[in-house]
Amino acid sequence: MQEFGFEKLIVWKESKNLCLLIYDLTNTFPSKEKFGITLQIRKAAFFVPNNIAEGVSRHSNKDKTRFLDIPYGSLMEVINCLIISYELKYLIEDNYLSLRKKISSISYLLTKLKNSFE
Repeated sequence: MQEFGFEKLIVWKESKNLCLLIYDLTNTFPSKEKFGITLQIRKAAFFVPNNIAEGVSRHSNKDKTRFLDIPYGSLMEVINCLIISYELKYLIEDNYLSLRKKISSISYLLTKLKNSFE
C-alpha cells in the first residue's frame, strides 16, 4: 500500500492520535453536550491532522506555511475546549494534564514543520 508523504510526519501521526483520544474521551461527556462542546472539540481535533495533510501537499512553500497556520489555530481551539471541559468537571485532572502535554508537543512539532518551509 502506498504511503503518502504526510503519513510519514511525526506531527501528523501525533495529531491523528490526539484526534482519536479526543473522540474516545468525549464519549464520556454528558449527552446534553452532544451538540455543544463534544461536537466542537471533535471538529477542532479532526481538523488538525486533516489540515496538516492538506498543508504539506501544497506545491509552494508559501502555501504550505499559510495552510499550516490553520491546524495550529484548531489545536488552540482544542486546548480551549479542554480547559472549559476540565472546569466543567467533564475531565479528570490526569486526562486533562496528559492532553495538555500532548498538545504542547504537537504545537512544537507543527511550529518546527512550518518554519522548515519558510
